Amino acid sequence: MWKYAEIFPEDASLVYDLAKTKLQVPVPQPPSSTWFSERPFEYNAYIAGYIGFLNLQTLAGKTVTDGQLRTQVTNELNRLLSLRARTFNKDTPFGEYFFYKKQLDIARNFMMLVPELGDYLNDNALTLVQTAMSEYEAVAPYWFVSRFDSSLGEGTLSHLYNVNAMFLAKAYILKESRAELTKHLDAPGFERGDLFYIQNIIAALEAP
Repeated sequence: MWKYAEIFPEDASLVYDLAKTKLQVPVPQPPSSTWFSERPFEYNAYIAGYIGFLNLQTLAGKTVTDGQLRTQVTNELNRLLSLRARTFNKDTPFGEYFFYKKQLDIARNFMMLVPELGDYLNDNALTLVQTAMSEYEAVAPYWFVSRFDSSLGEGTLSHLYNVNAMFLAKAYILKESRAELTKHLDAPGFERGDLFYIQNIIAALEAP
């Protein structure tokens, strides 16, 4: 919604009012104590949403009139950023009873990644991410191959998040160069409209 309002600034106020009806702050209480440790991508998604909301609020010119709401969102965003860096864990939480969830093992930390979160993790959890990426590339060397025909158990194809999550971690957190990133650009998974492929192409083009 923030990016839409950048393209159509005349609609920024309307879009902001719509965004306010969707906003959840603070993050809802999870149903279990292990919920977010199994699903760090949900934290990533909330972080992305709060970043977008604050930027949309600025575009709409509502930072003063909705100052209290801005403070609430900013405080929750900062809490989640700190929590995300402090609790980053490369190891899978899924044992044998959650065998098929292990398909998320190498993607789960980096799904829903945005540049701003990448910058924060680069500043505050770089060593942890570097260690994780080294291990993930060792156990899943074909992570970058779109629709790779291997998976856990009775699965056939690797799911689509692996390519995008790992690629953006390299681009946004590890800050790899364009030359290095393009080594991991495979063909798109679909003839047209492959959003993950488009995101990876843009991240490579914007890399130094």
